[in-house]
Parts: sequence; structure tokens; C-alpha cells
Amino acid sequence: SVGDKLTFHAKITESDDNPDVGEASTYHTVTEEDMQNGFTVTIDLYVRENGGKNRGKSAYFIVTYSFTP
Repeated sequence: SVGDKLTFHAKITESDDNPDVGEASTYHTVTEEDMQNGFTVTIDLYVRENGGKNRGKSAYFIVTYSFTP
């Protein structure tokens, strides 16, 4: 409904013995235009390497949620 505040959360976990984890959240308040046209919410998410030769380096992901009426 118009005025609803939606919370979005994304979590990416690497699959290995010492998994790296990245999490990010954002929110969006639904407008009348959103109800008519749909909307997209984008989250920038970084996963930082926690060990090995690449320790401290990050992988960057863009997570996109798309809604259509």
C-alpha cells in the first residue's frame, strides 16, 4: 500500500571452510507512482576476504529487487 515502508536485506556467504560474509540493507517507502509503474531497489554489497593470499580484498555485488504492478 502507498506509504508502506519496505525493508530489503541481502546476505552473500562464500562456500568454503572459513566463509566470507557480506550483508547490506536498505528501505523504500511505497508511493502512488510505485503502485502504478512499479519500482526497483538496488543494494551495493561488499564481501571482504577474511584469509589467505587475498585477505582484506573485497568482492562487490549489486543486488536488485524489481517490482511490477
